[in-house]
Amino acid sequence: MRPFWALCVNEWQKWNKRRRLLILAAVMALFPAALLAIVLGFWSPAPPRWQALVQAQIAANQAELSKLEQQLPRLPKGMQPGVAKMITAIQGTNDQLQYQLAHNIAPSDWYAAAQATQQLTGSILRLLVLLVAWLGAESIAQERADGTIRLWLSHPASRSALLASKFVSLTAAIAAALLLGWLLCFGTAGLLQGHWGGFDSRVLLWQDLSKATSGATSGLLLPLRQYCLEAMALAFLVCLMAAGGGMLASVLTQGPGAAIGLSLGLLVGGQLLWGVLRVLYLNDLLYLPFWAHFLFIAHLSPVGELGLSSRDTVPPPPPGSLQGYDFAWVPTVSLAGWSAVFVALATLLFTRRDELG
Repeated sequence: MRPFWALCVNEWQKWNKRRRLLILAAVMALFPAALLAIVLGFWSPAPPRWQALVQAQIAANQAELSKLEQQLPRLPKGMQPGVAKMITAIQGTNDQLQYQLAHNIAPSDWYAAAQATQQLTGSILRLLVLLVAWLGAESIAQERADGTIRLWLSHPASRSALLASKFVSLTAAIAAALLLGWLLCFGTAGLLQGHWGGFDSRVLLWQDLSKATSGATSGLLLPLRQYCLEAMALAFLVCLMAAGGGMLASVLTQGPGAAIGLSLGLLVGGQLLWGVLRVLYLNDLLYLPFWAHFLFIAHLSPVGELGLSSRDTVPPPPPGSLQGYDFAWVPTVSLAGWSAVFVALATLLFTRRDELG
């Protein structure tokens, strides 16, 4: 095992020379630094109680609801179904908030840990996934471009072990980046909220988001620490999938530019494509078959995969959308499966390719 770990350390040293580890750390610190600037500008030593925030949200929702109900009969018939959906969504949100008040369940964004997890698995993760795919795409193609492929292959290890060392090194870097990003987000969120506690608290998750307007009947109370761990595990799987896809692109192409372009193009283009398909699906303009939910492009942003409740009013997806805590196995199986497929294909092709000719 010692020679294998020496290969992993060698990969980290290469990244350090090319400033890749510095870039990785900078990306993870970017959003928390921006949030810290906001905190320093608006921080209050005595934030309001969460009950007051929820009551204000209920009052605002009720005012909006009354306005929409008055406008509904006067709207053109083509606009009425959309407005009716929004009315139902607002009623469902108020039912949820009333349930949380009655049972003393604070909103998830009241806790610094939950807020940090949502930030990390949202916008920050999108940047991290692209960076991980970039590092994976450089893994083999950069060796060819630098002319070090012969020296690297001369190590007394099989090609599969050499490729595995690159993947394990990248996996460790992903874990370290996620931990660093979460700690930074947790620190800034705690400053904004005025507290860092609540790990023994519970958060409300929807078991099926398509039934989220039915009040608490489809809700599940999950310990906060369990929610954070499960959401972080999904984020880790997204990054593993991106790393595996990047390594496959690196094996298939000759230079790093083509490998990076291919891997990033698939991720960015795939996310845009899934976004368009999802909008059409949510508006009943497109039917998505069951198998489509297992495509890797469907789970590039896991922030909503666990069905965390929110004070925001969002129309529920149609039945069969496979969203909510009961369907968390879908992104888990999908992301783990695609990671394994990408790495297996990269290993198979790399062991058979003539790199010395």
